Amino acid sequence: MRLRSRERGRLRSSESLPKAFGRGAAIRGRFVRRLLRWFRENGRRFPWRETRDPYEVLVAELMLQRTQASQVVDVYVGFLHDYPNLDSTRSLTARKLRTYLAPLGLAKRVPLVKGALSRLLKDHNGRVPRTYSELNALPGVGPYTANAVRCFAHGSSVALVDANIVRILTRVFGIRSRKRLRTDAQFAELAGTMLAATRPREY
Repeated sequence: MRLRSRERGRLRSSESLPKAFGRGAAIRGRFVRRLLRWFRENGRRFPWRETRDPYEVLVAELMLQRTQASQVVDVYVGFLHDYPNLDSTRSLTARKLRTYLAPLGLAKRVPLVKGALSRLLKDHNGRVPRTYSELNALPGVGPYTANAVRCFAHGSSVALVDANIVRILTRVFGIRSRKRLRTDAQFAELAGTMLAATRPREY
């Protein structure tokens, strides 16, 4: 999946990022094709990637924050067994929620997750909203989680940028940043230019 150093160098530029993007269209296309092929051959499968239910996707993304996916599987499956839909969480207490999140190292996030579920029941008629602004306004939900729900539940063509994606883009395209990497808009901009519109979930 690595591009030749000569090709990577084409995006190492002191010019504005949009100009570099324009000159590197062929490189980006090749990178995306290799990335998708690699995923089809090596990508791991998780239960939350096999569903389009917004509630199930949101639960997964809340549990996956700062947690390895392999650790989340059993907790996620167990939680959905006990609370299969948003309406069933009306009986979920903070103490009970803690028993699910504490093993994942997320005990401090119990109030946020409980707050998000309560907000959905109270303000959204028991439904997970579709828009970025409504999702991002939920307790414990940030830009990545909001876009993940839009992508995996609703099929929206949005680029998801986390620490792993930033690391790949930095290495492959030689981007230099003096900002906090995950909040540097150039990574989201670059990822957006490569978005596979017909297969956003896979991308």
